[in-house]
Formats: sequence, structure tokens, C-alpha cells
Amino acid sequence: MSHHQTSDYDDTTLRIREHYRQALTNVWRYFPAASRLIVLEEDLEVSPDFVSYFSQTSHLLDLDSSLWCISAWNDNGFESTSSDPAALYRVEHFPGLGWMMTRKSVQQLLDVWPTEGEGYDWDLWVRKDSNRLGRECVIPDVSRTYHFGISGSHASGAYHALYYQDHAINQRPDVQLRNVNGLLKDEYEKEIHRLIAEAEPINETDFQLGEIPPSQGGPCEVELEGTNKTYAIFFQMNSMEDTDLYKTLAKRTFPQCFAIWDLDARGHHRGLWRFHNNDNTVLMFGVPLNLYM
Repeated sequence: MSHHQTSDYDDTTLRIREHYRQALTNVWRYFPAASRLIVLEEDLEVSPDFVSYFSQTSHLLDLDSSLWCISAWNDNGFESTSSDPAALYRVEHFPGLGWMMTRKSVQQLLDVWPTEGEGYDWDLWVRKDSNRLGRECVIPDVSRTYHFGISGSHASGAYHALYYQDHAINQRPDVQLRNVNGLLKDEYEKEIHRLIAEAEPINETDFQLGEIPPSQGGPCEVELEGTNKTYAIFFQMNSMEDTDLYKTLAKRTFPQCFAIWDLDARGHHRGLWRFHNNDNTVLMFGVPLNLYM
């Protein structure tokens, strides 16, 4: 165990960021032969297959330079929106909350890690485009960690209840992940195009996106009926900053539509969000942001 002295930093954000920098640096000091690391915060519960999950996916970081992390966490993996513990996705967002990187990728971050000024939280800094360099992370449909920390430097009980309490975590110890090499860049694009070809399209005009009282069904006029179907939903989104319609569709407080992460537009791949709804697969495309339409 390594203890770090970060009390010289009065600002909590800077202190936590420095703690991460020292911890990441010391991994290579104590384990010089290690080729990768897993970061696990103290306020996370792990699934029974946590180690197996990373064991089955770690080789992707060696095979595909367009990937830079494997995460155990799906920001949009709530009880109502995730159901397949064998499924994996690619996302542009760095999720954190239990993650693996190669030594090379971690060192790239450490080489430019800010030690003062720049009041970014450590994870917001890691997510900067200048650090991500167009690379993506692999995430599970059903998370392998559960965030139980109710209070912290940027959290409250109400925040936890809304964004973490009903987050799904896998409970099976023996999950064999499906088609892991299908997460390689070219193979993944083939799978996306296959899903698009079989999807039933739903346009923005099929949704009633006003502030409708919950007693009248919320903002979604269309219900996704049946099971094991694939739906493609299209909504206007010109850029990652153009989030008004996204937040209406994602909204977690009533009136609800899909109730995924709604603070910002995270968890997408090339402008495409994937999740489950009533045992159906949902493909949600920001238009013209996405690169498929």
C-alpha cells in the first residue's frame, strides 16, 4: 500500500487529481514489468466476474490502436436500459469507475498531467479531446461495478439516488462475453450496419417531446412494443453541445422517455447511443451528428 501526501493542495479538485497522478506513477514504480493496470476506486462494488471481464477483453488494447481503455461501467446501464451481460459496446466517452489502460496510454497521460492550475476534475481532464485523440473505450451492456458512494466532493444523496441507485450490476460469476473480437474497429462497424439494416425506424415526429404530465404518459408518444426487436430512433442533434432534444429523450426525472444519463450526452459511438428498452435493442441517432446517416 502506498500513502500519498496531497495536503499541500487547498482545492479538493486539485488534491484528488494529484492523488491519481501519484497513484498511477507508483504503479510502474512498484510493478515495473506490468504492461497495463486496472484502476478501482474505494466506493465501488464489483461483480462476481469482474476479473474475468477484464481477462476476456484486455487483448483488445493490443490489437486495436483505436481503443485506449476497457471500462467496467456503462453510464447508460440502468436497470431499465441494460439486460445483456454478454454484450459489449464501443463509446467515445471515458467512463471511469473501474477501468483498464495499457502502460503506454497511462504514460501518455502522465507526461502531460497538470500539477497545478487548470481546475479540471481528473476525469474531466482525461476526457479532453487532446488526451483521447479520437480513441474509444469498450464498455459492457451490464456494468461490472456499482457506485455506492452517496456523498463525496461532487456528490449528494439526491444525486446518487437519481444517477446511481438503480444502476444495474451483473450478478453472474461465469459470463462468457459474446464476440469479443467484434469490438475491433472494422468488425464493430459491420455489426452496426447489420443492426441498422434490421431496425424498425422511428422518426422525431413520432415523439411528442413536450412537457407532458406523467399522468398522460410522459414525453414519449410511441411505445416500443414487442421483445427482441431493434428500433432506430432519429432526433435532431447538430453537435455534442446541441443537447436539448437529447436531454428530453434521456431525461431521468418525470416526465420521462428513456431515462438514461441526461446531464450530458455521453456513452455514444459516432453519434449513436445503444441501450435496451423492454427487452428491445434501441439505436438512437443524433442527426446530422452521427456518421451513419
